[in-house]
Amino acid sequence: MIQVLSLPEELIHETGQTPAVCMALPFEPQVNEKASIESRLKRMISKAESRLLQQYSNRKALPVIARIQQLLKEISYYNYRKSIALLATPYRSKLFYLDFPVIEMIRTGEDLDVKNIIKAKSNAPHYLALVLESQYINLYEGNNTHLTLIQHNAWSHLGFVPQIDRGLGLILEAFHLPVFVLGEKELLEVSKKETEHAAHIMDYLPVDPRQGSENEYVTILQPALNHWPHHRKELILQKLNNAHKACTLHCGIDGAWQAATHRRSILLAVEENLVRFISCNHDKEELQEPLSIDPLNQQDVVNDIIEKVLKDGGEVELLPAGSLEAYQQIALIEAHHIPLTGPMMRHSSSHTDDH
Repeated sequence: MIQVLSLPEELIHETGQTPAVCMALPFEPQVNEKASIESRLKRMISKAESRLLQQYSNRKALPVIARIQQLLKEISYYNYRKSIALLATPYRSKLFYLDFPVIEMIRTGEDLDVKNIIKAKSNAPHYLALVLESQYINLYEGNNTHLTLIQHNAWSHLGFVPQIDRGLGLILEAFHLPVFVLGEKELLEVSKKETEHAAHIMDYLPVDPRQGSENEYVTILQPALNHWPHHRKELILQKLNNAHKACTLHCGIDGAWQAATHRRSILLAVEENLVRFISCNHDKEELQEPLSIDPLNQQDVVNDIIEKVLKDGGEVELLPAGSLEAYQQIALIEAHHIPLTGPMMRHSSSHTDDH
């Protein structure tokens, strides 16, 4: 094994291409049995090995296979995250614990980086539906086909918006999901004017008082769910705009980098084609074409920012080119500063390792 990892670099240069592997899969060891996760990982690694050996010579493929097998041994099943991801080249490997769901993914080839992990995010609708009824407030967690009731409360007309907002605020701290609000038009208008959670609300949908079943709510939601990517993008832009007003938004490469080092990242939005390679020239950074043959070692500042945000437990969203022109192609929302004497800051919710 040591001999494989220490092959001379010129052997890797053999074809001018550097193999890489990127894998992502659901994790949650507190829900899924360890044996089941291990079995799925071994099956995925076996597929990746087969692809590498078909695409590259043994001398190029074996160092990557060795690194991905080493990562398998280092996975902690006491890290209760939603997903994990593994990246490996002949020179380096990275293990990520992620707070968002992913679709199982295996990629082999060149130019694989941390953006491939973000692209593995599950794009299926996942949201909260707040239903304002005549005497009750019902809160559901939803997907494309059904709603699951997670909270049921009675409410009074007196001060009902503050009552709703308090409960919704606590739920949003736990779920971090976009919200649809359903109810009679009069209630929706009042809620829209007075809520403090407008940045999380995707749409207000009127409901006929005679429509009261969960199946009927899903039917009402369906047109919005059919345009989920558009709604998701609009919600992100709305969050950026609100953060700008609150002076918690940092735009451009330099601004996002500085903010990411503060370890208070909430949301990073970046155009999917954005890259910035750097090199050191007399202690000055300058843009240049990538010189390294290693995809994980090309000094792409954008990838470094993404990794910092993931490590700190923040969200990362990739948007189409041109979506963030007003924000210099990349923007990071930072949490308000919390004094050391105040409540404890939230713990780091993802982790990366370099090997």
